[in-house]
Amino acid sequence: MWQELCRTREEYLGRAKLATKGYSPRRVETLLYEIARLDGMDIKKQDFFNILNDIEISPKVERETVLRIKDLSNAFLFLMKCAQQRKRLSSDFVREVSAKVMHHTGKEETTPVGSYDTSLGDFRLGEEYYEEGVTANYDQIPDKLDSLCKETNEKLNNVHDILTVKLGADFHYYFSHIKPFGAANITVALLFMNYIQMMFLEPLIIIPGEDKAKYLAALKMQKDNPTPEVFERFVGEELLKNLRKEVVPQK
Repeated sequence: MWQELCRTREEYLGRAKLATKGYSPRRVETLLYEIARLDGMDIKKQDFFNILNDIEISPKVERETVLRIKDLSNAFLFLMKCAQQRKRLSSDFVREVSAKVMHHTGKEETTPVGSYDTSLGDFRLGEEYYEEGVTANYDQIPDKLDSLCKETNEKLNNVHDILTVKLGADFHYYFSHIKPFGAANITVALLFMNYIQMMFLEPLIIIPGEDKAKYLAALKMQKDNPTPEVFERFVGEELLKNLRKEVVPQK
């Protein structure tokens, strides 16, 4: 699979000319739509695209959904600018992006150990449990996220070609098992996985919403082997599947 991805990536990059043309609006819009679906949004694709492009919005779409989509778009545009500057990862940077994602729909949450505000990018307080694996204790979040950002920055100096895919998948995997925020962790993880791609002008990694069950299964932390290889392969296969459609003429 990885060898085929290398070949297909080369062909795609030769056609897309990302260094001069940048990412096409169609692929960016599709990426954001699928991120929203993976994080639980139920909306028709055309309605989503209309909101992104300030076209007449269906009255059936709730205002909170409109705000979520606008905030997601703004967070992505912010990351695109940061990628051009090759801004290094840090906990403050991750929190800033989370705050942009939750700008209009976040709120203050109260737990037995204190309050935090998801609209400000505050780390969650209190314990979290989910079927994909054990998450970090809330008091471990700052140190664990700092370490993840530091380790990823060190690896950024040595990645090239499809190694960016593995690095982005690794960041996403470990981020998901820290689960730093009270909301939108899937969105933030997917944005940063693609941020690493954008830093190197590599293809965007688009995971369709209908593959959510496979996505969550690949993220699941195995007790006997808590490593990201399964998720790396899943991400690589999703990227390959997507790039094939771009380079092979559709009948």
